[in-house]
Amino acid sequence: MHSRADVLAALEDIISAAPETVAECTYFEWEPGSTEATPVCVVGHLINRLEPSTFQVMTEADVTSEGEVAGVVIENLRQVGIHLSFENDRDLIFALGVLQGEQDQGSTWAEAYKSFKTTLAQLDRNAGVTS
Repeated sequence: MHSRADVLAALEDIISAAPETVAECTYFEWEPGSTEATPVCVVGHLINRLEPSTFQVMTEADVTSEGEVAGVVIENLRQVGIHLSFENDRDLIFALGVLQGEQDQGSTWAEAYKSFKTTLAQLDRNAGVTS
């Protein structure tokens, strides 16, 4: 089970390694001649980092479509019986959707992450959560 802190730490690692990345609007891609997919977008990298077996199912079952926000992908995973360990944190999932949407609109990962953090902080304030 991954906590919100685990997700935040993984995101910070992923983004700090490549803050200026502008990724395509897809979760993964197949390398020519390879039998394994590689993550492309920041949420694809996050799922691959925290839950590699789920990432593998995502690629094998092809439960994503280009441009889908994180919440839709999580629902698609549920439909094939796969649950992310952090999916019950609705505010986190919403903020991940903001992150993904910003990235899909051409923002760098660092810019998208800033929007993610702002959104999550606002949701926490609205819910009375203090960090």
